[in-house]
Amino acid sequence: MIQVAVCTKEIGWRANSRRVLLVATDAKGHTAGAGKLFGINLPSDGKCRMDANGVYNNIERDYPSLSFTDYILRRENVLPLFLASAGTGKDREALQWYRPVAKALSSSGGRAVTLTSSSSNVLTVLDSELKRLISLARK
Repeated sequence: MIQVAVCTKEIGWRANSRRVLLVATDAKGHTAGAGKLFGINLPSDGKCRMDANGVYNNIERDYPSLSFTDYILRRENVLPLFLASAGTGKDREALQWYRPVAKALSSSGGRAVTLTSSSSNVLTVLDSELKRLISLARK
């Protein structure tokens, strides 16, 4: 998420635009400290780590904390929207994991929304959530 927010030139974000970051997933994510399992001890520094070809090739930095992610998303005008599966077993874990993540990112507009296992509600959810995000942007 940090890379999408800060690599504006590499991704092609327009200057001074409101950005929506859509994360559609059926798996839990990663936060600060997870890199330590693999010997990665340097914290995220919030810098763009994509090369000229758009490839992220930095494995020297840990995942960012939620508070740091929230700060970067607000600074870069990025509104996160998580569409997480609410199925059973591991699928259900995704929605349960992203709800508190979205709450931690609430100052940047974060929200976790249920995505059916067949994704049949994706257009309905996107429509209502984009309208909600647009109304936030107008405030």
